[in-house]
Amino acid sequence: MAERPDSRVGHGMAEPARIEACANQDCKAPFHSLGEGKLSVFAIHNPLLWGLPANVKQKALWLCGRCCQHMSVRLDPGLHQVRLIPKQVQPVPKQAQPRQAAKVA
Repeated sequence: MAERPDSRVGHGMAEPARIEACANQDCKAPFHSLGEGKLSVFAIHNPLLWGLPANVKQKALWLCGRCCQHMSVRLDPGLHQVRLIPKQVQPVPKQAQPRQAAKVA
């Protein structure tokens, strides 16, 4: 029995992108499941400028659980690059800070 050829081969269809590791180049933790970390999906309007096949309409990036706690991922549309943005540390509001006990004389 002859094998049935993949209908996508030779018809300009690219293989779906796979997420293999954290988008943080300094980390590269392996991707295991969507239940950990944060997945970000971005619309791509000109895929060739991003170095992607012409039929690609979105780019998915994943940050592992450790990296997504202190950074987020963005696309720079002017430079066509992925950017890691440090998260701002939010100061604790004064009313949420614990009160110190008053000294008794």
